[in-house]
Formats: sequence, C-alpha cells, structure tokens
Amino acid sequence: MLNEIKNIYKEIQDLDTIFREYKNVKTALRDCENEMSEIELKIESNEKQLIQQNIDKLEIEYINIINEIKKIDICSKECYKLSDIKIMLEYITDSEILMTKCKNFLSSLIYDIYITKDNLIKYFNPESYCNVKLDSKVYKIVKISNDLNDLFDVLKDENHSVIRNKCLHMSKMILEDELETILPGELLVYYDLTHFYIIFECFEDYDLNEDQYFSSVSFVNRDFLSNKKNLKNIFYEIFKNNLITRLLENSGKNNFLVDTNDFFKNTEYFITDINEWILDCLMKEIIIISKSKKSGKLVKINNERIASLTKQIDPKFLPEYVSDELFRFLLCMNIYNTIESKRLPKALKIIERALFKMMNYEDTFIGFTDSTTILRIFPHMKILPQISVLREKYYCEIIKKSTELTISLQDSLMVLKVYFKSKYYDFLEQVKKFVPKNSQLSFEISFFNLLYTNITENIFCIKYLTNDKVSDMSDLLKYLLDLSFNIPKECIDIYPKFKSISTIFSSDLENLISKQKSGTIFLSNEEIKLLVTLLFKESKTRNNFIRYLEL
Repeated sequence: MLNEIKNIYKEIQDLDTIFREYKNVKTALRDCENEMSEIELKIESNEKQLIQQNIDKLEIEYINIINEIKKIDICSKECYKLSDIKIMLEYITDSEILMTKCKNFLSSLIYDIYITKDNLIKYFNPESYCNVKLDSKVYKIVKISNDLNDLFDVLKDENHSVIRNKCLHMSKMILEDELETILPGELLVYYDLTHFYIIFECFEDYDLNEDQYFSSVSFVNRDFLSNKKNLKNIFYEIFKNNLITRLLENSGKNNFLVDTNDFFKNTEYFITDINEWILDCLMKEIIIISKSKKSGKLVKINNERIASLTKQIDPKFLPEYVSDELFRFLLCMNIYNTIESKRLPKALKIIERALFKMMNYEDTFIGFTDSTTILRIFPHMKILPQISVLREKYYCEIIKKSTELTISLQDSLMVLKVYFKSKYYDFLEQVKKFVPKNSQLSFEISFFNLLYTNITENIFCIKYLTNDKVSDMSDLLKYLLDLSFNIPKECIDIYPKFKSISTIFSSDLENLISKQKSGTIFLSNEEIKLLVTLLFKESKTRNNFIRYLEL
C-alpha cells in the first residue's frame, strides 16, 4: 500500500514536471507563432513594396514612352504658331532639331507682297496720313508677323542663347534682303493685330499679288520700328548699312543723310560727325575692295557717277572698260574729294597702300586697263612709279600670252588660218575694250612683231617638209602678212625678215639666188642656208649656192 502511495506521489511529481514542461513548450510555441506572424507580415510587406516598386518603374517607363511619342509627334510636325515653339522647347532638347524648327518657323514670319499703286491707295490710303508722292507703279510690302519679335522673348532662356543668336542673325539676313537699300525716309509703316507692314517703291518687275486683301490696317510713324525691342537693332544695322551703300551709289550726294541720322537719334548708331563718318566708310570700303576676290565684272569708264574724275581727260587716253573693283574705288575717291577732314592726308596714305594691294590681277588685260586708268586719273599719287611698273609688266604679259603658239605649223592650212585669224581678232577685241585708243596701234604692232618672231623661230626648227606642205606654208605666210595690212610696215621691226621668209617659200631656187644677190632678202646667210636646205632638193645649183653662202 505504502509502495503504491509512493508510486502515486512520484507520478504526481512527474506530472508537475510535465506540466511545467508543457507550459514551457506552450510558451515556446506561442513565441514561434508570433515569430511566424511577424515573418508573414514582413514577407507580405516586402512583396507589396516590390510590387509597388515595379509599378513605379512601369509608370516611369510609361511616362517616358508617352514623352518619346510626344517628342516624335512634335518633331514630325511643323511649328505654325508661337505656342508650337513653346511646346517644342518644353519637350525637345536636341539643339539641331530646335534650331531647324525655329528657323523654319522664323522664315514663315516674313514675306513680301507686290501690289499696284491703285491697290496701295485702296487698302492703305497713304496720302491721307502723310505728305507722300506715289511715283511708282508697283509697291513692295514687307509683311512681318508680331510673332517675330515675341519669338526672341520665348528664346530668352540662357540654355537657348545660341539658337536665339542664330535666329537673330537669320532675321537680319532675311530683312536685309527684303528691305533692299531702302532708308527710313522712303518707307511707310502700318500695323494690324497680327502683323506690321513696311511699304516702299519698287522699280523692278515682279509678279503682282493682286489676290491679297488687307483689312483694319493703321498707319504709324516709322519710329514704330524702334519700339520693337528685339528687332530694333536689326533695323538700325540694316538702315546704317543701306546708308553706306546709298552714299556710294549716289557718289556722295548725301541729301538723305540728315533724315536717316535723325532716325538714329539717341542710339549708338547716331552719327555725330558726318564728314568723319563718311571718311571712315570710304576707307573701310577701299580696304574691303583691296582684299576681296576679283569678280571679273567690267564697268564702262564713261559713267556719270565718276564724271568729276574723268571730265578733264581726253577720252582717247582712257580705256573703254575698267574692273568693277576699280570702279568702286573711283566712286569712293569721287566722294573723298568732296569731304573736309584733317585726316585726309593720313587717309590718302592708307588708301594708296590699299590701291596698290588691289592691283593684283590674273587677267592681264584687266590689270593693264586698271593701271592705265589710275595713271591718268591720279597723276599726283605717290605710288605711280610702282603702278607704272605694273602696267609695263601687264603689257609684256599680254603680248607674250597673245602671241604664244599652241599649234603645230605642220597642221593643215585651213586649221592654221582659222587659228591665227581667231588669235588676232580675239586680241583685237580685248584691245578695243581695255586699251586707250591712243595706244591701240602700239599693241597691234607689238602683237605682230612677236607673233612673226615666234613663227620665224618655229620655221627654223622644222627639219622636213613635203612639197604640198611647202605650198601650204607659202600660202600661210602670205595670209599672215595680209593680217597686218592696216599697220605701217616700217613699225614692225621683224617685218622685212618675215617677208623675206615668205619670199623664199614662194620662189624657185634661181629666183631666190637672184634676189639674194640683189640684196632684197633680209636674212643672214646662215638663215638662208637653213631654208634652202629645207626647201630645195640637192642639186649642183643648190650646192654651189650653199658654198657661196658659207664664204
């Protein structure tokens, strides 16, 4: 019994231990469950975060794709409004694309219209607003959108400074072309809600835009152009350059200077001393002329615009044409003679250096005509000795080049006749254009002198001729002698020698021997011997004559 009680007690003790273990296990289980819950929460949170990250990434990619599509759409379309430019600047960063779009847009903002005088009165009625004479049948209207001025405000961001500057330059180039050489005093200005209009006379033939319609336009003073803050400097520069051009075109008649200068009042373009400004313009223009590439253009020297420089000179001492470069120089000097300045002597030294630099021509005839003109018109210039040397150089080069033989004397008679005739008449044509009348005979004399000399030297180099070729050469030499029929033969130094060669080619041996002994053949014995050997077959008479020549 006692043992049973002991066993039960032990079991009770073991149960207590088991209960404690149970409690411990239960606690551990609860901890595990809590930990598992935390892990599950973390897993769920991480999954949500990952999903959200993927969603965010996809949203960004979606936005980028949408933007790219929008960029492509924008790039594929032209900009017709300023708002289109603004949208483009917001989405596109490629500077080349931006530049192209801005340029295309800009070019659509300026265009010209040509209307008749009647339509000008109908739509603009200028006589009601100002005292203007409508002398032209056709008028040009330069129509400029207000967006042009506003475009540069849109491009004012520093990131767009390069594009802005290029667009400003492009605007200036377009407006320079459209406004031609017009000055402020010669234009009318109108405006409406979207555009402003610059109107002036047109003296050339253009296609009229008769289908144009203008409504609600208002006349405005020309100072309206000065109020276009982004364009005013462009207008100032164009009118200032036009002023210089007109000054040169009108040979110093400066009745438009004061009025144009008044337009520049209170700006950096205002001319404080007109005489000094004109002198600066002349010097700059002359230096530009001296450095510019030769155009090859010609201008008649008999021109009213330089009449004050040439009126005291007999026309026979001047060529018919001068280069465009020299003519522009003469225009400058025509104005130079009308201005007063203490700087004139110093300016003349610079002008003379520029003139001498200008006298570098590939075309020798133009070089000759210009140097001749300078020597006649400016007899007191200090550079005349150098100009005279240049003139002589051009003269020698002309004669040398014009008489250079580029054909063989062995060619057919017809080809040779055409060649020499063309050579002479081409030369004569140039001489009449570029050589003063009093010097033209001298040129012809020199031409034939050197031409005959070159042909003579070529003949003495010939080793063999057929009988037919001897006959052809005889005809050719007679033809060449006839070409100089209008020139005094005593003036051509080589004429007797060349005539003697022609005589030998047309004579038989006995006749030649007779003429030689009578002293009518003006060749050395050695030269006669060369021709006899070339032209006549070996014979006793020929051998005896050659021995006679060798004595």
